[in-house]
Amino acid sequence: MAFRIGLFVFFITSLPSMLLAQCDDDDDDLPSGSISASGGGGCGSAVFSLSFSLSSNDDDDDDDDVFNVSYRIGGQNFSLSGVKDGHSVEHTLTTTSTVVLVSVTYAGCTISINSSETLEVSAGPSLSITPTAPSCSGSNGTLVAGGGEIT
Repeated sequence: MAFRIGLFVFFITSLPSMLLAQCDDDDDDLPSGSISASGGGGCGSAVFSLSFSLSSNDDDDDDDDVFNVSYRIGGQNFSLSGVKDGHSVEHTLTTTSTVVLVSVTYAGCTISINSSETLEVSAGPSLSITPTAPSCSGSNGTLVAGGGEIT
């Protein structure tokens, strides 16, 4: 009975690695990629366009290579399937965050990339109010309001 359990445990723990496509260093289809951001500049929130530069080392120059990419903004993970070189997506952010291109997959071969870029969002305007109490009953107080500088 112990032999059967041991074989079963081996099979279950080995199954995920057997199902994943393997890449070797001399594989012609090793993908590569990078991510870049444009836009931003908003006040309180900003829209960023993220563009993916993707390539494979295959010998056909037909430019129809499709990739799967995984990326992360702050702590949130995103995945895109079937995208081509130059693909872009938009994200609206309310705080400065880091975008990380985690991995690129092409022809069943996944490569970890982990390149990053910081997406800066300017803080929105703020308002501070400082009331001054009246000094005598029946007189008026003063209310002073000021905001931050918008650049």
